[in-house]
Amino acid sequence: MFKTKFSIFKAFFTLFVCFLTWGNKTNAQVNFNTIDVAVTQNFDGMGGAPFELTNNTSLAGVYAFRTIGNATPNIFTNSAGGVNSGNLYNFGTASTATDRAMGGIQSSVTGVINYGVRYKNNTTMTITALLVTYTGEEWRTGTGNVVNTLAFDYRQAPSVTDLTSGIYNSFSALSFDSPIISATGGALDGNLAANRVTLTATIPVNIPPGEEIMLRWTDIDDSLLDCALAIDDLSVTPKVGKQFYYDGTGSLTNLTNWGANPDGTGANPPDFVSDGQIFEIRNTTSVTIDATWTVSGAGSKVILGNATTPSAPITLTLNANTAIAVPNVSFDVSQPASGNHKVIYKNSGAISFGTIKDPNLELEFDGATITTTTTKTYGNVRLMNNATIDMISASPTIKNLTIDAGSTLTGGTATSRFITIPAGGSVVINGTFKTAKAVGFVSSNVGTSATTFGAIQFIGAENLTLGTNSIIEFSRGSTGNIGTQTVDARSDYKNLTLSNSAGNLVSNKVTAGAINVSGVLTINTLGADTLKGNVTTGTLTMTSGKVFLGINNITAANIAGGSPTAYVVTDSTGNLTRTNFTATTLFPIGTTTYYTPATVTNAATARSFSAKVTPSVLNPTDATKIVNLQWDITPSVSTGNNAALVLQWHKAAQATAFSPTAPVHINHYNSTTAKWDYSSVATVTAPNDTTYTATASGFTNFSPFAVSNVRALATGIFDVNTEGVIVGDVFPNPAIGNKIWLPIATEQAVDVYYALFDVTGQLLVEKKLPASQGKRVIELDFEPFINHLVFIQVKIGSSVYTRRFISIKK
Repeated sequence: MFKTKFSIFKAFFTLFVCFLTWGNKTNAQVNFNTIDVAVTQNFDGMGGAPFELTNNTSLAGVYAFRTIGNATPNIFTNSAGGVNSGNLYNFGTASTATDRAMGGIQSSVTGVINYGVRYKNNTTMTITALLVTYTGEEWRTGTGNVVNTLAFDYRQAPSVTDLTSGIYNSFSALSFDSPIISATGGALDGNLAANRVTLTATIPVNIPPGEEIMLRWTDIDDSLLDCALAIDDLSVTPKVGKQFYYDGTGSLTNLTNWGANPDGTGANPPDFVSDGQIFEIRNTTSVTIDATWTVSGAGSKVILGNATTPSAPITLTLNANTAIAVPNVSFDVSQPASGNHKVIYKNSGAISFGTIKDPNLELEFDGATITTTTTKTYGNVRLMNNATIDMISASPTIKNLTIDAGSTLTGGTATSRFITIPAGGSVVINGTFKTAKAVGFVSSNVGTSATTFGAIQFIGAENLTLGTNSIIEFSRGSTGNIGTQTVDARSDYKNLTLSNSAGNLVSNKVTAGAINVSGVLTINTLGADTLKGNVTTGTLTMTSGKVFLGINNITAANIAGGSPTAYVVTDSTGNLTRTNFTATTLFPIGTTTYYTPATVTNAATARSFSAKVTPSVLNPTDATKIVNLQWDITPSVSTGNNAALVLQWHKAAQATAFSPTAPVHINHYNSTTAKWDYSSVATVTAPNDTTYTATASGFTNFSPFAVSNVRALATGIFDVNTEGVIVGDVFPNPAIGNKIWLPIATEQAVDVYYALFDVTGQLLVEKKLPASQGKRVIELDFEPFINHLVFIQVKIGSSVYTRRFISIKK
């Protein structure tokens, strides 16, 4: 009896202890207690019913997060793949509750889904590698024959308590791609061999005792309906590799310069290709790579500096045509005792950094051409000697960024790619910075970096210096990045370029306000840009693409370029202005459809001219004999002008009866009289089969102008004959005193005769004027007769004109 009772008590006590042990285990991260001993998680603890997951509690070390609708706990709905709605799922066949897998279907109602397992180094040794094995299972196909991916990455830190903070290191060898794709979608059994993939890889790490690592899987929203993807049978084994130390002399690529002792003495490594080897660069303050160094063993890594006891900083220089090739993100940087480590790239390959413990790590790109996807944090980063660095797919944090003259840095394209400048940091640009982000160039006081801000994001106040040689280039710049790109409204641009560098793109740069460019504004796009504010620049250079002014203006001290594929569209009230010139200036303006520029040669004192063109003519008398364009050309000073004009048009703008081979006139509209003035016959040229230009000089009155086969586009006080002569009316009339004036205009340089007669026909005055061309006013001296009617006859060429007036004695 006693024995039986004791046995029952013993069994109950054992169960109670197990319960306590289980409860303690599921309320903390998973511990690595023994090197080379696997820690496993098969997710069968979720059972066959809906499972409530509280992070790091319900299942040991297991976390989940959805960017939309996240909860505590998160509910994993039990499913055998028969449901296609976005959710977190506890996958397994309907016939069993003991073989489960953790997964989900990503959609707009879940946002991005993350799963993770948290581990802690509970040993007395530094873990240098993790052997990871798991099975990716597909429980439902999506639609559209699209491969879906569970992307794998990890984050190492003293403590890792969530799935979204900090920087995660991508490790694609453990990413799971859906093995089955379908056009229509449908349920699958993820336990069948065809629908599952077992993945195994060694991650090089450096986890000291007491520190942690989070393994994470990310499911993004793919096109159309997503696949149902899950993880199962996770096994993680901590490893400790053999460690070797650089002796401080000679080449890093020479095995004899490495030893098993911290001072670099002792046994040399057998090679650089064996698994699980750690190479620590120490015992020096400066070392140079002259040949590519490859460390290829699984779980192997390189550490810059003393990983355990901080010591003096080291400068590592990679000479031209060299690289340090190590397994994925397995080049760690230790924390020096003071100062900072430094890496100099001399036209070499980039290092794929792993864990960087030196927050002030300095990078110097000396003539290097490098593409990087880094998301790390650095101290000073400098581009020099014509370095070209591509960070289109990168998102680093840089305390102080310097781009020297001649060097180029291209920022991120995607919304999630940008350069973060911490509070107190600075950016100095004397070279070129290319911003590819749709939302613009710089954002300041952002508080926290975010996708809605610019290519350079200042956590605190903006501390940006644009040097004299700086070029800020707005360029979406890669295939697929089509659409609007905001151009920051700034007053400190030195040189600004709007461009596209890839084919088949439509540019639509939109300025948010007034822009001032002290140097050159270059338009080199493949599409059309729209201004949302006024622009002032030293030089406007039109290379490719159109700029729509709308109601805004571009004012430039100089204008260069212009062609049928590169011009300014003056589709509203905005003008293109060149300031203070006396030379010949081409105004590359046009309509939405055609390039219709105006060339102004200012023969007077230096002054500014504004120009625009619109596809209509104000009140034409004969709309069939005109070019349907109106050029508004306005000088900054209304008097003392003398200019020549060249107006260009496309033949499609010609009205039905207009002929470029007939006499062509450049007509001026007189806003005072609301009539079109006569102009000299223009010289017409045809640069090509579709383009014509009209040239004339001697213009003293401006804006607007039109081109026609009519000497005056609207009838006025003038008589016009076939010889190209206009004779106006005498003024003043009645004439008081002994002077009158008579306006005339001639197309050719001809002699002019005039004579005055009284009402009886008696000759009073007769005179000949020297031959001249163009407009003039004849001043007539005579002895007036009180209240007499006086006639004046003017002979010009073979034609005679008669005018009359009343003479009144003073």
